[in-house]
Amino acid sequence: MAESISFQMELRNINDHVSETLLSANDLPTFRQAILSTLMEATDSQMGAYFKRNPSKDTFEPLATIGVDRDRLKPFDASALEGEIGKVLTNR
Repeated sequence: MAESISFQMELRNINDHVSETLLSANDLPTFRQAILSTLMEATDSQMGAYFKRNPSKDTFEPLATIGVDRDRLKPFDASALEGEIGKVLTNR
């Protein structure tokens, strides 16, 4: 039971931190870096990337990264969400 309470408290802290990050951003570049950092901390990740959908090319393109060289990341097909995004969601 104590483990469950501890887990719930941890989830609340993560939720509070994400909410604070979302509300405190004043511009998009700052927001991208802040939300990446916050999510990396919450997931205990070593690197993260923020992609934006480019509707004219129907691709996702990297805009901000932490722990990885943004120039090494390639845009990927937005119509194949299940492939790239699905892998990330099910593996982490």
